[in-house]
Amino acid sequence: GQSLGCSNPSGVTGSIKAVDPTAEGGIAWAITLSPCVYVEEIHPSPNNGFVMRYSYTPATGGDPVEKVSAFDSSGNALWTKSILDVSGAGSYAMAVDLNGNVAIRSDVALYNEIEGSMYRFPEVGFMLLDGFSGVTLKQLTLRGEHDTIEGPSYKWGNIGEVSIANGTFYTTAYECTTLGSCNTSTTKLYAFKVPGLAMDYPRGAILQHDEPSKQYVAMGDSFSSGE
Repeated sequence: GQSLGCSNPSGVTGSIKAVDPTAEGGIAWAITLSPCVYVEEIHPSPNNGFVMRYSYTPATGGDPVEKVSAFDSSGNALWTKSILDVSGAGSYAMAVDLNGNVAIRSDVALYNEIEGSMYRFPEVGFMLLDGFSGVTLKQLTLRGEHDTIEGPSYKWGNIGEVSIANGTFYTTAYECTTLGSCNTSTTKLYAFKVPGLAMDYPRGAILQHDEPSKQYVAMGDSFSSGE
């Protein structure tokens, strides 16, 4: 993969290529991206395809667009979904599970009016998307106190991968007030039950591999074995 940034959208293009050693020339196919696309993450999926998270600023201007697209083994797009569908969403991280579903963690925010003023309440969000259709299977937030500006609200530190296991989503988060004061010493590990969520791919496929164990016999002593 490659990540691109530019100041002249009309003069820059990028591409993502899949390399197949058995194909003539070594490259089976290529996807050409729109100008000035930032490729944030690429993950393999169990269908021999991949899932890509990327962002760009529309040629007509306006706010950046953040999207996730799934592709099959031939580079055909299965679906594309905008993930800026939660108010105030900003930072993201993504993983693919053994079922091909896409898990996305994000920093989100809920705006609430208190005594005539609008305040931003940080939250940690999670979405599970169907790997074949992009439909949202599960959506949840780590939500704090939204009736007082003293908090606490909860914020993810914007770094690190999405940690998932069978039926469980894990995230770290620390407490903040709505006025922007955060205390990272309050960081804790939170676990959420997510039915249908499997272990991450491909690590889970390796750990769950069903090859039988092998037995061996070691003969000799430490001198004859050498180093």
